[in-house]
Amino acid sequence: MPCIAHILQRSITKQEPLVQDVPTRWNLTVDMVKRLNRNQAAVKATLDQQQHKLIMLTPPEWDKVQRLETLLEPCRYVTEILVCLSNWLKEE
Repeated sequence: MPCIAHILQRSITKQEPLVQDVPTRWNLTVDMVKRLNRNQAAVKATLDQQQHKLIMLTPPEWDKVQRLETLLEPCRYVTEILVCLSNWLKEE
């Protein structure tokens, strides 16, 4: 039977899978970076518990990932507008 602390932690922390990048869909890169930033603590904790040969990102690298998200988000917005406009023009 799980302890109360474990039950509370699961109810507070939303679990979400990471997103895998797909070269032909750049907007998934934005999703991947955003999800990685949101789940940074969970990624670190999980990798700390595993036996692996992966190298964890350094604090300056995590900062770069955060800046990448900031840079890509406006591009995503413009892309969504252009897709809507393109679809609208096709209908006419």
